[in-house]
Amino acid sequence: RIAEKRMANKIVQVFSLRVNNLVFNSKDMSLSSFLPLVASVRQATRIAEKRIPSLYSSIFIQNSLYSTDAKQSQPKKDDLANILVNVKCSELTTNHIGNYYKSEIKIVPEGFPDFHQAFLAKAGPGEEKKGGQRSVQHEFQFSGHNNILFRSSMLELFDLVKEGKNNRILLSGSTGSGKSFALFSLVEWARQQNWIVLYIPSAFSLTRGGFYYRRPETGKYDTLTSAHILLKSLLDCHRPQLAKLPHSTDPKKTLLDIVQQGLVNDDAKNAVDSCLEVIDELTKASESTPVLFAIDGYNALYSLTDYGVPIDIHLGTRRVLMPNELTLANELRLLERTDVGKARVVVSPSWVKRTEAPVGNPIDTTEFVIPRYDFNETASSLYYYQCCGLAPEVPTEKQVKMMQHITNGNAHEIRELAIKMSMLKLNRL
Repeated sequence: RIAEKRMANKIVQVFSLRVNNLVFNSKDMSLSSFLPLVASVRQATRIAEKRIPSLYSSIFIQNSLYSTDAKQSQPKKDDLANILVNVKCSELTTNHIGNYYKSEIKIVPEGFPDFHQAFLAKAGPGEEKKGGQRSVQHEFQFSGHNNILFRSSMLELFDLVKEGKNNRILLSGSTGSGKSFALFSLVEWARQQNWIVLYIPSAFSLTRGGFYYRRPETGKYDTLTSAHILLKSLLDCHRPQLAKLPHSTDPKKTLLDIVQQGLVNDDAKNAVDSCLEVIDELTKASESTPVLFAIDGYNALYSLTDYGVPIDIHLGTRRVLMPNELTLANELRLLERTDVGKARVVVSPSWVKRTEAPVGNPIDTTEFVIPRYDFNETASSLYYYQCCGLAPEVPTEKQVKMMQHITNGNAHEIRELAIKMSMLKLNRL
């Protein structure tokens, strides 16, 4: 196991050290070549110890040689019960803020790789399965449990969606603030209350991977795989509800018939047309039935795709397609549409700053900021990881403060550094 390249760069930048000839991305690195690397990093951290004693904690990632294996250190039930509440997501209140709740993942299957394996290429040996919401997957894999921290911002988002005063909501916040978790919890909350939810855990799946075919009459391209995944998620999660919703122009036809029609064969045009029709019908049905469109990684609908068309076969050049040239991706730019009815549209871009991830020209959209973890949320997450056997000790107030300063409330970094918490030299803070 090897250190992350960005952590090595931090050593060089902060302490002006030259670390040459270090290879960080080789899967076949031998032990004889790795040990000198460890020695050099240790020497660098000893030099820096007086300035930032906790730097050693940030060098090695979760799966380093010195980390604790979650499978070998399971949580103590008595300890975990102190922070875990036995309440469904839809029943959470202000009294549960700061606690973890057990996620009902079976009602959000599209958030996990197993749902997507029928449509994507099989992962090779040692490769991570593709598909779903990666942030949520990594958290569950790290802790060994399907638990999510319930935050005050989540409750505010639930209430905002329930009120319906703002039908279009754009989640914003820095990387690691928890936008994807908030959106994932919102989907779970809505489905537990019998909402019909079209959830796209990563809009990047709409602009890359799978077959694509040009539609002669429009000149745009139909993406078969992304259309099938969208239809399959509706079929698996909302079959009974779709069977009860009649077509707006053909009473003998239901929305379930539309979804099934798009899955009968591998005709890309048929699949995409079914997607467009069911989206249109859901917006009309939202007048009487609660409907939610939830899209994560929304900025992917405005950036370059992985698709292209050849320009010169002999030179091997091609033109990269833009998302507006993909029929389905273009139609899912829901913040720009005026025909969504009473359906709620909640999207979450993958960005650090707004200027770095364009989201087009939203119409009457409310921006909802997901803040970084505060002191109490950092303390809750560290205590939770300790209960899961991943942190060496119950965090003290000083340790929580130091972790807050090191990570600046970044949930991803808190998770990575939790196993090194005991190495914080508090007497030198």
